[in-house]
Amino acid sequence: MKGRTAFFVQRFRVLLMAAVAVASSLFLQGCLFGTETIKVEYLPGFKADRLFTGYTPRIAVNRFSDERPNADRIGEGYNMYGGKVETWVSDRLPVDIVEEAIIEQLKNSGFDVVKTSGWNLTADSLSDYINADLVMGGRLKAFWVESRPGMLTVSVNSNVTFDLVIADVQEKKIIWAGQFTGTEKIESLIRTSEEMRRAINGAVTKAVNSVFQDPGLKDRLVTLVRAKF
Repeated sequence: MKGRTAFFVQRFRVLLMAAVAVASSLFLQGCLFGTETIKVEYLPGFKADRLFTGYTPRIAVNRFSDERPNADRIGEGYNMYGGKVETWVSDRLPVDIVEEAIIEQLKNSGFDVVKTSGWNLTADSLSDYINADLVMGGRLKAFWVESRPGMLTVSVNSNVTFDLVIADVQEKKIIWAGQFTGTEKIESLIRTSEEMRRAINGAVTKAVNSVFQDPGLKDRLVTLVRAKF
């Protein structure tokens, strides 16, 4: 009887050690593997100030170009040794998410917004076919989230960056150009899809909001539009 009890105790210890090893591996590497899809969205909570009263200038938003080096994915997860253990993709095109958020806030600012395409963001390529006072275009440079485990927590970092160019259609000249970035960092006990989603959503929201919180850009738009109207 004692021999059988000792056998079962030994088996239990072996199974327990195996379970601990698996749990440790999941903690170090994250609990998700393969390719995961994130629902990326621009978060509510900010509304751009209305810049104009008594008139509604028209702005054309040119289709953004996607210049990311990893356009087929938006993130990766790594284990503590630097090895990739999963890939992350978006449920929608990142340029669509950025464009729609910018259009929403342009409308809040008092613009009549139309969509266009074909402009390469230079003054020489401005065409009379653009039926608007201003035209805005951009280049998506980064749309990325990644997670890396440390000794006690997993760090999830995200970055969204895009160039923005605005031109006067009638004068055929660039009136403003710059780059906007949003970042988000989250510390978690384990890597989950929710933490990855929160990080990328926070980064894209901060990047878009920074456009409409830039005092220099707002002043430039108000001054230019007032001169036209």
